Amino acid sequence: MELEINKIFDGKYKIIDVLGEGGMGKVYRVQNTNLGNYWAVKQVSKQTNGSIDLLAEPNIMKKLNHPSLPRIFDILEDHDYIYIVLDYVEGISLDKLLLSGRSFSEQQVIEWAKQICDVYNYLHKLKPHPIIYRDMKPSNLMVTPNNDIKVIDFGIAREYKVDSRSDTMYLGTEEYAAPEQKGGTAQTDERSDIYSLGVTLFHTITGKRPYEEPYGVLPIRSLDPSLSEGLEYIIEKCTQLDSDQRYQNASSLLHDLKNIDKLSKSYKKQRLAKRIRVSGLVASLTFFSYLTLAGIDQLREEKVLAYDNLVSEATANIDRSQFPQAKEKLEKAMDLIPDNISAYQQVARSLILEGKYEEAINYITNEVFKNVADSELDSEMYYLIGTAAFEMKDYEEAIQGFEKAAKLSNGNSKYYRDLAISYARAGDFQKANESLSKLEKLDSDKALNLYVTGEIQIAQSNYNDALNSFKEALGASDDETIKYKSFIALANLYKHFQKELNDDNVNQRIAVLEKASHELKNKNDVIITELLAEAYHDKAVYEGNNRDLFVKSIEKFQFLLDQGYQRPYIYLNIAIIYQLMQEYSESEKVLLKMIELYPNNHTGYVQLALLYIEMENQKPIDDRNYDKVVKYYELAIKNSPDGTNTPEIVPLHKLIVELREKGWIK
Repeated sequence: MELEINKIFDGKYKIIDVLGEGGMGKVYRVQNTNLGNYWAVKQVSKQTNGSIDLLAEPNIMKKLNHPSLPRIFDILEDHDYIYIVLDYVEGISLDKLLLSGRSFSEQQVIEWAKQICDVYNYLHKLKPHPIIYRDMKPSNLMVTPNNDIKVIDFGIAREYKVDSRSDTMYLGTEEYAAPEQKGGTAQTDERSDIYSLGVTLFHTITGKRPYEEPYGVLPIRSLDPSLSEGLEYIIEKCTQLDSDQRYQNASSLLHDLKNIDKLSKSYKKQRLAKRIRVSGLVASLTFFSYLTLAGIDQLREEKVLAYDNLVSEATANIDRSQFPQAKEKLEKAMDLIPDNISAYQQVARSLILEGKYEEAINYITNEVFKNVADSELDSEMYYLIGTAAFEMKDYEEAIQGFEKAAKLSNGNSKYYRDLAISYARAGDFQKANESLSKLEKLDSDKALNLYVTGEIQIAQSNYNDALNSFKEALGASDDETIKYKSFIALANLYKHFQKELNDDNVNQRIAVLEKASHELKNKNDVIITELLAEAYHDKAVYEGNNRDLFVKSIEKFQFLLDQGYQRPYIYLNIAIIYQLMQEYSESEKVLLKMIELYPNNHTGYVQLALLYIEMENQKPIDDRNYDKVVKYYELAIKNSPDGTNTPEIVPLHKLIVELREKGWIK
């Protein structure tokens, strides 16, 4: 049956609108009338070319489980049509954005290319038969509200058969399809997908549709000289007519995307100079090398693949705050390829996320730069140094790191973003605005520029102007990073400048953070969750130790621990809140757990001693016993950096002196 707008299909799906239409059928957005959620329904006519397997797409997609691919929910059919019910992917197709004249920064296009390579790696490695996508093009890519990319149409995907010499049919969109898809004699394989991705990248970065005849695309720098040599090299290699001259798999392509700065001519000249020194030896071994090249290439590809998988898994661990697991995988990756910078970058990033800022800087400067060849040419390493210094509020060192990163890069907007903010924090507003101007030329995103403007206004004590800038940035952006930073900046404004903003309590701060936790992709982000926990605590105190708000605060802090975000101060915060609620046994339990996990952290012992003083003071005079207080006071001193002069111990020490003077302890 034909589907009609506002009609009910299959008893539970209300047809909302048409999302798209192509050679393989129409796609509708529908709403489940029972649950209220949205799905996509692809309607495929059974009158389509009989040589096409109409169930190929759903049969392939039923096997898939990847965050950048839609899932099949149901398959229905009647006399005329097959209906595939699948995830509704919110967003706009890349094709529509390009048709509207939208342009994208090189950094954004590279990031999308990495995400597509991750999808390719997943599809091309499926067992027992890899899946070849065969229809990569802008109209089959959705840009989500979070600025991620999703692959949406599997109409002509096929399973790769090793023993097959050629495809049974030649399908694909002519402009983007590899030569072997258009009447050739070869079977399409993963290199065919790489060709189509290269053409898609060409279209996305230049805004110009690819040539249909002959195959191939123009060098992108002939159209836009500001683009990097690295991206030009990658696109040209992807779109070679001879599939043997392309990247042979997505892992190799991903490796170059991650190390794009190293594909410039200046970098290659440095590497060539090193190779010339051993050219005589190489020449004498040419004959023997010829015999072994095939085996060496295979081993190299396998090693690169294993390396990329380890780094990818470790990165996912770091994103989930699973730092020990990440460290183990990164060490294995370094053993495989000691001179590849990617694993070292993730180690440094992990240290920063753990709050080990000084250790991160020392690791990069003393371990990486001194022991890893050419690592001092890596812009991201200097950016990580700048980030660690920024978190330590050492803005002069942060400026040095971000400046070096900006000079080494081909124009990364985040480097100029953080450089501008660092100059502002250091009080150099002229250079802050100069960096903002560079950012505006590099990235036309209005929201990003508003966010940086807001940070500069805070440094200039223009708090109300900053407030408006951050609010405008939120209203103007779908970019997850900008929204995230703007939400945090707003929350901190309300936290630190209540009087200046005429905000007498924390209601505005909580409202901003609650909105962030609902709107952001990562609804349980640790920083947002921690800020909410703190805000609920502050509001509870403001309202005279409101018990319900204290409970909310504890729930947020406990969630962080349950998610693996283990920090001693989180245990301490939970214990203090329980103590404020006079739930002493719960507070004691948390503190004992804290000192079990962090036996060298003096703050746990200090708080436990203070808790026991309060517990004893609640008892009748004749029943009081301060032995535990003394025990944990002595352990606090033993584990503190400056003994009784340690700031956290000073108030406890005064209480101990008072207890001794009154004869309660010896």
